[in-house]
Parts: sequence; C-alpha cells; structure tokens
Amino acid sequence: MHARIRSLAHTLWRYHLLGHDLVRADAIMVLCSHDTAVAERGAELWLDGWAPLLIYSGGLGAITRHLWSEPEADRFAEIQRRWACRASGC
Repeated sequence: MHARIRSLAHTLWRYHLLGHDLVRADAIMVLCSHDTAVAERGAELWLDGWAPLLIYSGGLGAITRHLWSEPEADRFAEIQRRWACRASGC
C-alpha cells in the first residue's frame, strides 16, 4: 500500500476510535447499512443488557436497493430475532 494512502487510512481509523466506554442506556440505536455485522453487534449489545430497547433505522439506500427487496431496518431486525432465538434456545 502506498505510504500516503496508509497514512490517510490511519488518520481516518484514529478518528473513528473515540475511546468511549459502554454505559447502560435507555435504547440502542443502530443506523443500518449493507453491513449486517452492524446488526449483529446491536443484537449482541441488546442481549447483553446494555439497553432494554433496540432500534434499527434504515430504508433502502443507494447500495442496499440493489441488494435487497426489504428495508435495511427489516433485514437487521430479522438478524436480531435470530440472535435472540439462539440465545433463548427457541
């Protein structure tokens, strides 16, 4: 990788590392995307009891309208349901 690209990528990475500690909250809000790992992380936090409410927000965006027929939030909610089912043994 070109040194300049690596340097810029490292700057961007450091920017996103906010260093926040997790704290209990009233809700977890997940901004949806094409990356379903985000849905899994939201489900994991919810199942671990970080908040009693989990909210997924997202329609069909520039990328996902070409990938899926349902809104991002619906797809993410289905992932959460599967995680919850696995956790409860249903």
